[in-house]
Amino acid sequence: MHVFISAGEPSGDLHGANLAKALKLLDPAINLSGLGGDRMVATGIEPLVHIRELSVVGFLMVAQRFFDLTRYLDKVRRFFYKHRPDVVVLIDFPGFNWWVAAKAREFGIPVVYFVPPQLWAWGSWRVAKMRRLVDRVLCNFPFEEAWYRQQGVDAILIGHPYFDELKSRQVDQDQVKTIQSNGGPVVGILPGSRDQELEYNLGSQLDAARRISSKFPSAQFHVACFHAEHAAHVAEQLNGPFSTLPVTIHSGKTPEVIAAADMTICVSGSVSLELLQAGVPSIMIYQGKWHMMLIARTLMRCKFISLPNLIADEELFPEFIGHTPLGEALANRACQWLAHPDEMRVLRTKLIDLWNKTARPGACDRAAVEIVAMVGKKRQIKG
Repeated sequence: MHVFISAGEPSGDLHGANLAKALKLLDPAINLSGLGGDRMVATGIEPLVHIRELSVVGFLMVAQRFFDLTRYLDKVRRFFYKHRPDVVVLIDFPGFNWWVAAKAREFGIPVVYFVPPQLWAWGSWRVAKMRRLVDRVLCNFPFEEAWYRQQGVDAILIGHPYFDELKSRQVDQDQVKTIQSNGGPVVGILPGSRDQELEYNLGSQLDAARRISSKFPSAQFHVACFHAEHAAHVAEQLNGPFSTLPVTIHSGKTPEVIAAADMTICVSGSVSLELLQAGVPSIMIYQGKWHMMLIARTLMRCKFISLPNLIADEELFPEFIGHTPLGEALANRACQWLAHPDEMRVLRTKLIDLWNKTARPGACDRAAVEIVAMVGKKRQIKG
């Protein structure tokens, strides 16, 4: 059996690696290939294209890199022609993965969407592509499964794979104690895993930290960077008005920063589920260039952008979205919490209750069973 897994960003690489492990448990002789990153490489997959080359944000950025993306897609097409995988598994990253699905269709290869794009949240017109290009959608949440089925898409609920990762994740408690050692409130700053997220959001996050520090001098700020290059970029920004901020920069220590934090200012993304699990009050931010944000707002079809708010159907994590500086608004909300710690305690309880009701581990195992069963049925039909 040959399974091709297509992931285009760090969260997809994580889920792709965990899915690969689950598939290998079902069939140790399975052949795995795909697009991915270092985590998928660690499972034995040699990616045709590494996620460092694929990860882009925004419509204009996709247009600017059109020729690169076309070249990568041609590698995928030639691979499908030569090796004919039994099934192609897409993980989020719809801009590029729609094209991957279309190429799989050319060769009659079944397509499964694992961690599907949130079409119910924005750009719902794209569901026509899902019906045309994808054989089955493996859904993360009950409301998502219901929505896709209402749109005529073959969908089944398996849960969110991030729940699997969080259940097995080990946190360095010594590092947590070190972060908390100064005694003041710990404010985590999570600037995102993509270069573009860091570029557009970090300024507002640091401005918020500066304003918070002026009102709460004992507050300590800890920036959780995805990798060392991001940490170096953050360090370069700590000059001028930010030069005296009590900021510590971490690389690859996001779980420890979250575990130590009293609250965070976070770029909205799948890490919000980690904050939900930890019960950490958090303020969500998402910024981009003005045209990106205008298009995104036009296409949005839901009240919230962060997953915990969508699951709860209420704004547990305050959200701030736009292209203009948001430091003052972020700081005002953070200071409200720091001045009224009882509000944070109540919110922590709500978050933990929501996690206990929602978290359903085993998504990768269930996905693997669905994928193997699909290939088995295909072979029976051919036989």
